[in-house]
Amino acid sequence: MTRPTLVRTLLTAFFVLFLTTAGQGTASAAGLTVSGPGVIQRSGTYTYYADLHAFYQSYWWYARFCPTKSVSSCTATWSLVRNAYHEVGGDSYSRSLSVDCTGGGTRSFQLKVTASGFATPAETVYKVTGLCPDPLP
Repeated sequence: MTRPTLVRTLLTAFFVLFLTTAGQGTASAAGLTVSGPGVIQRSGTYTYYADLHAFYQSYWWYARFCPTKSVSSCTATWSLVRNAYHEVGGDSYSRSLSVDCTGGGTRSFQLKVTASGFATPAETVYKVTGLCPDPLP
């Protein structure tokens, strides 16, 4: 057996043993996180970051604008704004946002990120960004 074949065989055996021992993984084990601003202070471009601790990650980013900061009470439709695939590492999405204090300052920009990875079930996380600085201008 040649050295590269031996190395490949040992790595395959280790990988199979790892999957057998670790199982299929759980949503809590992977831990999808999404970060970005909670409220904007001025109009500009803002970047959001998502990270799923798994290999071969797929990310789907959905966005909407809402008259409220509540995800569950907003009836606006989600629009797919980005999808990406990475072997390792996270993903990011940048968006131009404008200050909007109409409606008593409750308007928001909302993101829904769904991600999955190898042996990792899909997870969904929401990120809400207020569009009116506190205190009201």
